[in-house]
Amino acid sequence: TTARALAESGRHVVLYHSDAHPAASAVPVAVPYLNPDSDATPNRPYQIAAWHHAMRALHQYPRALYDPCGVYSHATDDGERRRQQAILDAALLSDAELRGDANTLHYPRGGVIHLPALLAALADHPDIEQRQATLTNLRELDSHAAIIHCCGWQTALLPEPALHDAIRPLRGQGSLFDSDTVPDAVHCGARTLIPDGNRLYSGASFNPNDSDLVPRAADDDANRQAIYARHPDANPRLHSHYIGIRGASRDYMPLLGAIPDARDVAEKYADLRRDAGIHIARDIAHHPRHYMHQGLGSKGCTQAWLNADILAAIINDTPIPLPQPQLERLAPARYLLRALKRGQL
Repeated sequence: TTARALAESGRHVVLYHSDAHPAASAVPVAVPYLNPDSDATPNRPYQIAAWHHAMRALHQYPRALYDPCGVYSHATDDGERRRQQAILDAALLSDAELRGDANTLHYPRGGVIHLPALLAALADHPDIEQRQATLTNLRELDSHAAIIHCCGWQTALLPEPALHDAIRPLRGQGSLFDSDTVPDAVHCGARTLIPDGNRLYSGASFNPNDSDLVPRAADDDANRQAIYARHPDANPRLHSHYIGIRGASRDYMPLLGAIPDARDVAEKYADLRRDAGIHIARDIAHHPRHYMHQGLGSKGCTQAWLNADILAAIINDTPIPLPQPQLERLAPARYLLRALKRGQL
């Protein structure tokens, strides 16, 4: 999405990818899923804006790429029922976008993304050049006007060492089953069940700080049991499984924008170590030409569209499609400022 947004803005983009570092988006199907905060938190405006942005983008594609079959979110306990009722009571979306009750929320515009088709469509632009390369350093990128790190949980090439631990790996294994029973919509609960033709995808597991790509039979079994829980008479036969490593920030918000210089932050805001309430000016130095779009966790298919447009606007110095208070909650510098307040920088 970042490459596409920049190409559509008139930039020539070189998209580097290495098969040595498999992407979490190697799974065949995915769901743009809205899971907003039930309270009026500072993050909720961004969550809603990202959802609308994703819907506008995805609904432009044919059904072979995005099938708006609808998404159902099923509460699994009383706490989840209270949370879903609070979302309905907040009237965050129109009736055409969200309906249901505390037990089940229905997002009629949600659906299934066929990821290989989406990735091919996004990269199919005359100003996007794709290169297969395993980069071990960034010296060969010196000729580029900007270097954008969209590397999931991989942080080794970030020019700021203080950010190397800002993102953690979250292992997920999804399973694709041949099945006589395939629902005509997406159902989310303990697992997400996604229709894929005459097959049914179930997943994914959620293992923090785990980057193991070896398949696990226990995960396939858990995914199969999720099908039985909703369709007791189903007869799922394992077809294949997919292991992806999500890159999740530790506060569950993306890291988006220019990469800050920790030395400059520590020098300018040393007083944060003794007074966490001092005013933060917006003059932090950054590593020249370096930007990042990482830390989306399992929300990539929802958040990436808005994030990409924000990043393209930052690089091109054009109006940014998000108010400043929300933008600051995405800025990578927040990790350095937080570290100062905790005496960790």
